[in-house]
Amino acid sequence: MKSLRYGPVCLTLCPGWPPVESARDGMRRPLPFFAVAGYAWGRRPPCSRRASRERGRARGKKTRPQPRPVDPRDEATKAYHEQPADYSSGGDAQDAYVALCFRGIDPMVERWDDFERLAERLFDGWRHAMLEGEG
Repeated sequence: MKSLRYGPVCLTLCPGWPPVESARDGMRRPLPFFAVAGYAWGRRPPCSRRASRERGRARGKKTRPQPRPVDPRDEATKAYHEQPADYSSGGDAQDAYVALCFRGIDPMVERWDDFERLAERLFDGWRHAMLEGEG
């Protein structure tokens, strides 16, 4: 069997590039990124232009009370711990791989900053595109 050898790959050209940083982090310890929780975190943009414009126009007028803003941390944590149901396999905590990698800790508490940093790297482009689509 033949093997291919590659020369060293120089990553100094882009040390701050998010996928490179994430790959380096993943070599040190399990990455606290979870598909269901990450989607729940990124689903709600922190503030939309349309909503802020609507509030500006509504000053002095009687309007319906606005719903409370949803905290992305609460949404992500709820999605992570979701129990299995008839048409759902549950949240990320139900996954055997996640349970093995993070046994003994709750990564949504103890590694929240790492989760949020990784979710921002992956979902920020999508979130900004959602905001642009509203404006």
